[in-house]
Amino acid sequence: MQALPKTLAAEMIANRQLGAAQIIFKVMKVYQPGGLGERQNTLQALTTTQPAGTYLEASTSLRMWQRHHSRAEELGATVPDPTLMVGALDKIMSKLLQGNPQANFRLSAFRMGAQVDTKPTATTVKQLHQMLLAEVELAMGSQEAHGKVKQVLQ
Repeated sequence: MQALPKTLAAEMIANRQLGAAQIIFKVMKVYQPGGLGERQNTLQALTTTQPAGTYLEASTSLRMWQRHHSRAEELGATVPDPTLMVGALDKIMSKLLQGNPQANFRLSAFRMGAQVDTKPTATTVKQLHQMLLAEVELAMGSQEAHGKVKQVLQ
């Protein structure tokens, strides 16, 4: 009982649910995997993102977005509209793409060819995600290489 949140413990004491099986049942009922709370958080994470300040943050955010997308599919939830998901992916990369004209060009060419901005679909959203992740990993690799060259020259 001490490990439970105070509100849940108080509710169980008031209802005289003090047996081990009763406690476990109540905890599983409240915090069930795949429940309404998890679905809501998962779907919200697909549309509400924060701009990344570094490529490492962007990589982490993009990978978390992919995990949430996969989890939403596992739960059988209806994923949000592709337009909203494209906006969330764009928001993650908004700061980083400003200083990288080559990546901007490659992404613009992809977006135009796949019609991401005019007719987004679930497939093109996944492709955009893969493209953004590839750009982030490319930028991280070039930063590492640049750092190693700097160390050698010093």
